[in-house]
Amino acid sequence: MNLTLKVSGLAAGVAVLALGLATAAPGGPDKSAVSRQDFLKAFAQQKANAQKQKLKVSARVLPGNKKVEVADFNKDQRFDPVPLTTGGDKTSPQGVILVKIWGAPVDPKTGMEKGFVNLSLYKWQPEELFYLYFESAVPVHIGLYQDYPNTQKPTRKVLPDTNYPDSFKTVMPGGPYKFPILLKMDKTLEPEFMSLVFVAAGTQPLVINQPPEKPGSGSPPEDDKAVARKLKGANDAWDKIAEKARAKARFDVAQPPMMTPMQLQTPVMNPDDVAVCAFGPEHYGFIQLKLFK
Repeated sequence: MNLTLKVSGLAAGVAVLALGLATAAPGGPDKSAVSRQDFLKAFAQQKANAQKQKLKVSARVLPGNKKVEVADFNKDQRFDPVPLTTGGDKTSPQGVILVKIWGAPVDPKTGMEKGFVNLSLYKWQPEELFYLYFESAVPVHIGLYQDYPNTQKPTRKVLPDTNYPDSFKTVMPGGPYKFPILLKMDKTLEPEFMSLVFVAAGTQPLVINQPPEKPGSGSPPEDDKAVARKLKGANDAWDKIAEKARAKARFDVAQPPMMTPMQLQTPVMNPDDVAVCAFGPEHYGFIQLKLFK
């Protein structure tokens, strides 16, 4: 993936995907899965729970006067799991992180989005451009990975990247987040794979924990080298928890959208109609998506 466009005001890019989950191939819904209706109710409940904590976001100054927006979080603030089915079933799946993920194909001539599609059920075209969106019910940090199943190529982390400090920001609940990279499918007709790792804010020291000392505080201000060391520490901490998430914390998914194959090929304006609805019981986890052509 070559990075050449904009990542939230920082230099970044178009990513050519030989993109890694594999969700099932397009087909009928899994009757044993959590229903989309129940998922959306649980999502709204967990988002309300998170917003009650009234987390504040601070701008942390980085080398070169770049900033990253990070949620202030203390050890007493936690996200309790919510049940994913209604009716008081004690065996209901539980979710701490609940996310909705979807794609937006882009017209190559105008650069405009055409609407929203289900990433795993939409039939992608070779070299098709799109943006990746998600919405989380709790504040999260996110990572994007490129996987190469059935090959000797190792998984490649695309973001977060210390060259793009804003990729370490906390994404707050309350609305959709547009992943700041324009993605491009490769030229082949083979399915492509991507993985997303989500870590709830406050889970581990994934980001620079404290802002630099203020003038007059009695402590010398941090220089660029000190802040850069913190940023490297944030990257190392991310890699450790992401490895743990990918090893044992795969998200479950709710039922896919009840749409015909033809309907699934037409972008819609309401992302809830097509989003991949995923959840996990831990404060971190991942989902892998398989994009068919």
